[in-house]
Amino acid sequence: MTEPSADNPFATGAGIAVLKGLDADRVDRLIGTALGDYRITGLLAEGGMSLVYRAEREDGSFQRAVAIKVAMLASHSEQARRRFVQEQQVLASLNHVNITQLYDASITPDGLPYIVMELVDGESISDWCAARDRSEAEVLRLILEVLDALVFAHQHLIVHRDIKPSNVLVDAEGRVRVLDFGIAKLLEGDGTTQTGYSPLTPEYASPEQLLAKPVSIAADLYQVGLLLFELLTGVKLLQQADLQDAIARAAAEHPVTVDRIYRTTLSRELVAIIEQCVRADPGDRYPDANALRADIERYRAGFPVQAAGQNRAYRLRKFLRRHAVASGIAAAAGTAVLGSSLWYTVSLQEARTAAETQAATSSRLLRAMSSLVTDTFTRLVDEQAERQTGTALVAKSVLEDTVALLDDELARAPSAELFRVRGTIESVLGQYPDAVDSFAAARQALDGTETLELSVGLRLEQALLHAREGRLPLARALLAEVEPELEADSLPAQARLRYLQHLAFVHRREGAYEDAVTVLETAVAAARDTDAGADREALLAGLYENLAFTQLQRGNWPAALDNADASISWIGRRESATSYKLIAPLRFGAFSLAQLGELAPAQERFERALDIARQNFGDDHPDLAAVYNGLGLVAYRQGDTATAIGYLEQSLGTLQAFYAPGHTNLVGAMSNLSRLHTDAGNMRRAAELQAEALASLDASRPENRADLFSVQRHQGRRLLAIGDYAGARDAFVAGLEHCRELLGTAALECAATEADVAQALYGLGEPEASEQWFERSQAKYRTALGESHPDYVSRRDLRWPYDLARGDARLARDRLQRVLQQAPVAASPNAVDLLRLRLELAALNVQLGDLAQARSTLNGIAETRADDFLHPLAYYADLIEAEYWLAAGDGARAARFAQRAQAAFTERFPRFVDRAARASQVLAQAAPLS
Repeated sequence: MTEPSADNPFATGAGIAVLKGLDADRVDRLIGTALGDYRITGLLAEGGMSLVYRAEREDGSFQRAVAIKVAMLASHSEQARRRFVQEQQVLASLNHVNITQLYDASITPDGLPYIVMELVDGESISDWCAARDRSEAEVLRLILEVLDALVFAHQHLIVHRDIKPSNVLVDAEGRVRVLDFGIAKLLEGDGTTQTGYSPLTPEYASPEQLLAKPVSIAADLYQVGLLLFELLTGVKLLQQADLQDAIARAAAEHPVTVDRIYRTTLSRELVAIIEQCVRADPGDRYPDANALRADIERYRAGFPVQAAGQNRAYRLRKFLRRHAVASGIAAAAGTAVLGSSLWYTVSLQEARTAAETQAATSSRLLRAMSSLVTDTFTRLVDEQAERQTGTALVAKSVLEDTVALLDDELARAPSAELFRVRGTIESVLGQYPDAVDSFAAARQALDGTETLELSVGLRLEQALLHAREGRLPLARALLAEVEPELEADSLPAQARLRYLQHLAFVHRREGAYEDAVTVLETAVAAARDTDAGADREALLAGLYENLAFTQLQRGNWPAALDNADASISWIGRRESATSYKLIAPLRFGAFSLAQLGELAPAQERFERALDIARQNFGDDHPDLAAVYNGLGLVAYRQGDTATAIGYLEQSLGTLQAFYAPGHTNLVGAMSNLSRLHTDAGNMRRAAELQAEALASLDASRPENRADLFSVQRHQGRRLLAIGDYAGARDAFVAGLEHCRELLGTAALECAATEADVAQALYGLGEPEASEQWFERSQAKYRTALGESHPDYVSRRDLRWPYDLARGDARLARDRLQRVLQQAPVAASPNAVDLLRLRLELAALNVQLGDLAQARSTLNGIAETRADDFLHPLAYYADLIEAEYWLAAGDGARAARFAQRAQAAFTERFPRFVDRAARASQVLAQAAPLS
């Protein structure tokens, strides 16, 4: 068989356009002649492959006007003639109200096949819709009638092959009448001849028709999709210039999509329906005409359509639209608690029990809402469900709507169950104060008939929310109240495990990480011994995930990695490789690897987490923001600050769509991003982020301590970088107070901040006070790590500035060299901290007259420093260069570098008075040498 190509239209069965018009003189010769029992009286229409005549029965047996279609270009062999007769008998059996009746079919004396059909008094469906302003309701009604005809024909194993406006008429009664059913197949020429063809209309032909591939019912559905779009918009979806364009498009498998301009006028569901119809692969279209018909019926009735992805958030929105008025929606979300992260889900059976107090309709709605509300938001989209972009934002809006519906119902009939559901939704949305009030109202509404599990669960949720809000004494009081009831036989083992998880959360909020680890390990042991059935794997996966996170906060990277891997292993026993449940442990493991300097495997894990998050949630979800943050960390450790900033800007933008100002996730993103902008020299952007974050935090609220510590430390780093040593000292001290309250005075995070204070004091010209703070910091590292620990050993040489202050520049230089030799491999020479130390080493070598070593260091810095690096250290590098060239006796070069440094420190960073003065001194000394 000849391969299809745009250069050989006959090979695709599309040679009709080439032959069109060759036999025009036949028109006149046929009018007035008889074909079988009918005499042709006139020409009705002319198509690319055939002519349609009006004819009347001439044998006098009865009066009937008919339409006769003659295939002017077909050539039938004897074998084809026999098949033609057989198939016309099948077509004649198609008796359906929406199908024009085939009466007869035969061959003219000169070998042209013809069809005798019912003559319909009507107009094409496109003309009919245009005359009525294309009402969506009318278009859909007509398309459903077209599909009724297709369903009937397909059941008889007949494919139309040429659905287009001219083949679909609307009669005087407004009823669809589909013409030419199966005639394209019937009129197909002899495949053994070189000029054989498969009749088609290029503008409506499916890819498989254009490429001469096997044709199935999927071709009809493809054409219905094109027809639906054309009737709704008045334009053709495919605007091919000619047949060769159509063939080329089909061969290239170009997807057919609705243009953006029509996406604003057509509903999302209709766009999805159309695009599923016209997918290039027949297997990706609707499975049959009934499925397409059912989807359109769903859309008309306000139900979700299969083509729109039908994820849970989408189904919930459609449900609310249909039933916003009905039944008071007692049940509007009356069943499911929304978060596995909240560790408490009321079973569907409990929802059904609650529904028994409602009318039958309300009970049905309640059960339906249960299956829809569950798992719609925070990391709760089932990986087996069909997905759509923007799921999380849609779900957020839906849940907010659900709260409003619950408020209406609660105003009429308060109940513990509905207050609990409202509180849970508010928790998922991060509205913790409102959620606390809802759970308190739920407890007040208890009437003694509820299960012990519900009563305990409400108090556990209150305790968790109090802990989230920093009200730790209240959280502990509730946990203490619940503890005696945990041994009751009627309480499921899962409730005891939730208690342990909540207790561990309180320990974490108190900074008691060792206690949190102990409690979680106890929970793991209990879960292993618990007969939790199918939930055992999920419980253990969640517990190991919590252990990984706790070890991260504790700074125990190896333990965090081990627990993250354990969580991933337990998840893998029940879930798919793309389960959303993998995202968090993948992130925790990746972060641990990054902290251990294993950047390549860390990046690989973050990228896998990102891929899973996108598959489950689209492009907008807090989980994506967390992964972007991790990828930014890896890029930063690799020395690629620009890429790191890009990731963190993405993270921040995503979080701002979900969280109100002051939310810990949002503040954390701002804080981390401000650190990167500081290191890149974007001081204004860094200052804006820090000011915005601090303005959203309340220093009197204990739960804000961690965020205040982070932001104030990064603020101090920025102020230190621009020479505002007093401001940096104050910011570091303020952050240190929060660190001590949160983690205790012995924590290494506090020790690191004490070293920051020491650096600020040294800049202020207070070396003695600075050294005292430095020694205080060192003592904590020595106690925590031991004197032989490599990290402590490497820190001892960080006292080099105090040797310099005492006048021993050589000892200071030797210590600094050892510090740089021990610098972690993961940190690039471009990293700001290393750059500062290398510049100080170059300056010391210039001071000591070791110009060769100074030049070597400066050359290395120049080779690795980006041209657009505008950090103050870039101008400090100019100052060191100026001092080097002055010592080397090149006054002209010294002056050039000194002028640039002086201008920067005078105009852009005026707090560096000492550096500006050093630049002026170089200029004065270089003048005689120039």
